[in-house]
Amino acid sequence: MATISFGGIPIERVAIEVFGYERQPTGDYYDDNWLNVRVTVAAGAFAGSYGAAFLTFELVEFRDRLRALLATGKGTAAFETLEGQLSLACVAHGLGRFEMTVVADARRGIASRLEFELELEAYQVSQALDQLEAALAEFSVRGEPAPHSAGFNGERPPGLPALLVIDMQVGMTWPSSGERNNPGAEAAIATLLEAWRSLRATVVHIRHRSRTPGSPFWPDQPGADFQPALAPGDAELVVEKQVPDAFVGTYLEARLRSLGVSSLVIVGVSTNNSVEATARSAGNLGFDTHVVSDATFAFAKVDFDGRPRTAAEVHAMSLANLQGEYATVVASTDVLKRLSNPGDTAV
Repeated sequence: MATISFGGIPIERVAIEVFGYERQPTGDYYDDNWLNVRVTVAAGAFAGSYGAAFLTFELVEFRDRLRALLATGKGTAAFETLEGQLSLACVAHGLGRFEMTVVADARRGIASRLEFELELEAYQVSQALDQLEAALAEFSVRGEPAPHSAGFNGERPPGLPALLVIDMQVGMTWPSSGERNNPGAEAAIATLLEAWRSLRATVVHIRHRSRTPGSPFWPDQPGADFQPALAPGDAELVVEKQVPDAFVGTYLEARLRSLGVSSLVIVGVSTNNSVEATARSAGNLGFDTHVVSDATFAFAKVDFDGRPRTAAEVHAMSLANLQGEYATVVASTDVLKRLSNPGDTAV
């Protein structure tokens, strides 16, 4: 991990933590250069952090601009991510003084934009540049851009929906999770994964990292691991979340937008929790959203009036909540039929 930090005091700063490449190298210049990062901002009484995705060559360009800014003491060194999650503009004012405008945007268009100014000395900018150099030494640009590149993921068939596989982790198989329905859900998910992989379409695996000590999904515990039969392939995206909704505090929406994805097929667990929360947000954000009824499942639960509800009842009510309002509920066989028709890329 590498950290790049601007600001001299904890209550006035912006920091970028780089955790690693988003995926194993595949030979695609753009896909291979996405980094998983966390942005932390502090401005007066406000402090917060959010997950994001940056490109290695965006950081290279910023490094080169900072070098020139420090060398000349004039001009502006700007950094802006493709997905709009962070913008920095460092302006030289002479005599070793700099001002940086920070615009942090965790989820574009969801009232999450924070803009503030940092007053910096030359040594602080120099320290940040050293940190940036170290980060790029650890996470360098992989490969070379293809001549006349068509852009991100140009080889993928256009118009195909992305498959979101939610929380298919080892802990979901433990008896402590309780009575469940749809015992064939894992097989349906595996079949859909095979279909998506055969088409080289976008697959996103969502992993829950609990903030509750003792949870089966506490980070780095066996329950948090992906189920081996449904584990991500080398070229597939992994998004980690800390709340049921996979769009909250993650770069999921921005990453899907950058891939040109407008339609989603959602599978996984549990129907009334992470699946429903994610599907609601997806629909509200304008994605054409589909939830696969036989590739999702729920657990038995006592309702608000104290009446025990079976897993099948919980599952059915959750799907009813989604149908027609936020998503279209479909069967896996219908999804596969439509995918097998080359002229019909919509689910």
